[in-house]
Amino acid sequence: MDALPTELLLAIIDCLGFDQGSIAACNRINKLWHTLTHQRLYKQPRLDRRLALEAFVGAVSVPAELIVHSHNQEQQDSSISDDVLRISQYTQCPSSYSLLSSLTATRRHPGRLVETIDLSMLPHRWETVHIGHIQGVVQGCSYLSSLDLSDCSQLRDNAVQSIAEALGPRNLRSLILSGCTRITDVAVLSICAHAVGLENLELSRCDRLSDISILELGTAVIQPTRVHLSGSRYSGGATEAEAPRFQGTSQTIRSLDLSHCTRITDRGIWGLRQGAVGLTLLNLEGCYGVLGSVNDLEANEWEDFEDEDDLELDSDLDVDSY
Repeated sequence: MDALPTELLLAIIDCLGFDQGSIAACNRINKLWHTLTHQRLYKQPRLDRRLALEAFVGAVSVPAELIVHSHNQEQQDSSISDDVLRISQYTQCPSSYSLLSSLTATRRHPGRLVETIDLSMLPHRWETVHIGHIQGVVQGCSYLSSLDLSDCSQLRDNAVQSIAEALGPRNLRSLILSGCTRITDVAVLSICAHAVGLENLELSRCDRLSDISILELGTAVIQPTRVHLSGSRYSGGATEAEAPRFQGTSQTIRSLDLSHCTRITDRGIWGLRQGAVGLTLLNLEGCYGVLGSVNDLEANEWEDFEDEDDLELDSDLDVDSY
């Protein structure tokens, strides 16, 4: 079968669809099949058991400089336990996926191939996932673009700070912290300070958040440091033609879920809407402190007016009662 053209082998691998066990088996056939499936195996790990999570953290925590692609390394890869091999979820590669990227994937640290981590299907994540897991993930998977930590309620501000500092300046585009009830404004301020390209942020049921962090989401702008041709670094003072495009959470955020964050008020939402001009989806369900800002209504438009039908109904009820 190795005599077949590489393009045909890739087409065969595509036919496996979402069969993770088959992808893992193909990865262990020989060096060629290992090369063709390695990137897909690690792109989106399937972490649906605690043992799988811990095995994955252990696998990606190996320093990149210790990953040597030699005959010994190939033997080591073939002896990886099933727990490590089954943690990956096959996803269809985009149309831009090239043969060159597939052939060079095996020479990269496995953690650098991971793009998405979703812990929302991990049983008992609200009591098992701790900061050690998070630090292992963010240190080993430096090119992570999407991270779902919903209902990992043991996590505190320091875990979110680790995520923001390690992934924010790079490729992080989506961060889901819904149900992480122990995080406070400190966590969101850290996200605003480091995330230069965040597009989706979900903070549902994080009821310790206040207007402080919401206002920061609307004003956070990070001006990248520019470099003169001479090599000296400076920030500011450039002409309009030379100035780079400003980055920051307020410039890139498109979707924000604040449902059931009960401490948020009109003041925070007003500031958010003024600064986050690209915001297209905002969920404020259960935010009972927000009254007028959602629909830009004036205070006197929220008075309790009754229409004619209600008045007639009330009148009939009064007559019947007497």
